[in-house]
Amino acid sequence: MHDASAHASHAPASDVPTQVSNGTPPPVLSGAADPARAADELYRRLVSTQPGRQRRKLMTSFLVGQVAEIAGLAPTDIDETRPFAELGLTSQSIAELAERLRVATGAELSATAGWRYPSIAALGDHVAELMGVQLDRATESVGQK
Repeated sequence: MHDASAHASHAPASDVPTQVSNGTPPPVLSGAADPARAADELYRRLVSTQPGRQRRKLMTSFLVGQVAEIAGLAPTDIDETRPFAELGLTSQSIAELAERLRVATGAELSATAGWRYPSIAALGDHVAELMGVQLDRATESVGQK
């Protein structure tokens, strides 16, 4: 899990773009930069975005970029609900995805996480949970105001 106070010394989250013009995450979010900094940047972007649609979109965009690079697909050709196998990912490429996500997020993912969470939508929830980030707003219990 991340300590939010450890992230305070970095540039403002608004300085970190969520995607470049072709729809893929910028290098700092794709893990191409220093891995520790990439994990910090993604975490900061997620927590600085209100839970709900925009936070989920940020995580989805990040994962789509990773899957697109591995599968050799354009990000616009990826449906977040399709199973990884239908996107052409093999056991080896799913293990590569897990390793990339470990490096880019700091989350402890097993090499088989892509099989247990077989789509971007499912894996995004799992990665966010491992990062200690809630993607959606907490729902109110019945009877609460």
